[in-house]
Amino acid sequence: QIGQDNMADFRRLSRQHPAIRDYIRHRRWVDRSGVLAYAPNTDGGAFSTDAFGFRRGELGGKPYDLNAAFSGEPYALVLGSSHVFGFGLTSDGDTIPSQLAAQRGLACLNLSFPEAQLQPLHAVALRICAQAPRAPAFIALLPGGMLTRFAYVRACDPLFGVPDFQRGAAPDNLPG
Repeated sequence: QIGQDNMADFRRLSRQHPAIRDYIRHRRWVDRSGVLAYAPNTDGGAFSTDAFGFRRGELGGKPYDLNAAFSGEPYALVLGSSHVFGFGLTSDGDTIPSQLAAQRGLACLNLSFPEAQLQPLHAVALRICAQAPRAPAFIALLPGGMLTRFAYVRACDPLFGVPDFQRGAAPDNLPG
């Protein structure tokens, strides 16, 4: 059992950052073939997800989602975990991908999973690149989920990466 000293105090955080209440209230994760993902079609006030569970972006005051890759217009991919998703931010327009979109003038897709591993991020990017009518203008990989997960689980398979919290943490490998 992970000690409370090692976990975030979401009650305290939600008092300091009221938008976090929206994330806690509307947080629904789904298991997509062993990958923990955000639930599709969520509108949590401070954030929203599309039909695939990816966070929507904003460009010029207008929302966009994964469909931007298939529109024929220029787009980019931004891959990562909760920090890319933008946990705790007050709007979809405040995320790293939306800020990049504003600077570059093109939709930057927010492709993120909680504690994301490189394998599912690669699979999503590969599928989009294979099926979209044009290649992305750029791909930004902002990893971090594997390191966070490793800090809790303290195990890593050289081929498949770090196991998830529920199924992979051995009692003698928990953080002290």
